[in-house]
Amino acid sequence: MVVLDYEINLSKTEYLYYLECPQKFRIHRILNPIPYKTTFMNTKRSTSSYVLRNYDEENLNGIFKHSFFETFHKKYWNRITEPETPKEIASNQIKLFYWLYQQRKYFEDSDYWIPVQTELRLMTERQRGIIDCVELCKNKNGLRIIDYKSEPHQSDMLALIFYANLFNTFRAEDKEYDEYLYDVVEIGCYYYISGIERIFELKVDNLLSFQEIFQRILTEISQEKFPLIETSCWNCKLIDVCKIEKRRR
Repeated sequence: MVVLDYEINLSKTEYLYYLECPQKFRIHRILNPIPYKTTFMNTKRSTSSYVLRNYDEENLNGIFKHSFFETFHKKYWNRITEPETPKEIASNQIKLFYWLYQQRKYFEDSDYWIPVQTELRLMTERQRGIIDCVELCKNKNGLRIIDYKSEPHQSDMLALIFYANLFNTFRAEDKEYDEYLYDVVEIGCYYYISGIERIFELKVDNLLSFQEIFQRILTEISQEKFPLIETSCWNCKLIDVCKIEKRRR
């Protein structure tokens, strides 16, 4: 695998894959070439297109839920104060939890209720990703990134810091996007199975530590270092492809 300079760009998934097993990252990248910046940032597939592309049921369920979260404020902004939950929401526990979660946020402070952006696609020189939700913090000195997840996972903080660095770096690299007036100062997850939100302050040490590790990974990729971490094989979805790749090499 010859790595060209423009290919040294990681999504959140690729970043976590490399931390888990560099060989897993290598195989994933071979199967999923890096997109051009304009294509990545401006292309949005419809939910039906994922069905046509034969995505499995688990991934489709996640895509449909994210679509509901993305369009929620546009669809229900004029109904959020109603005491009675809309019927199409009341019959679905995950949607009901999200309705109650958003209703609480509205009554806490309606001025900050509507997000700055949802499903925000960003790509910098070395990172790319889709940020679920960007909100304005109440004190107006920064932004908050929210990642929607089914339930807590040990990699949640790594993913959040990845997205925060992506957003802040994008602001520094693409100054013509003047609608983003602030850096990210808070990060958090909304776990839609339980309806629980967890928010954390984004500390400078978090970003510096991430940037140090991330730069090391980029250097190793440029040097084409992709060792196999066998202890990660037990739950790897690419293990069969990896075995074939071993024989081929």
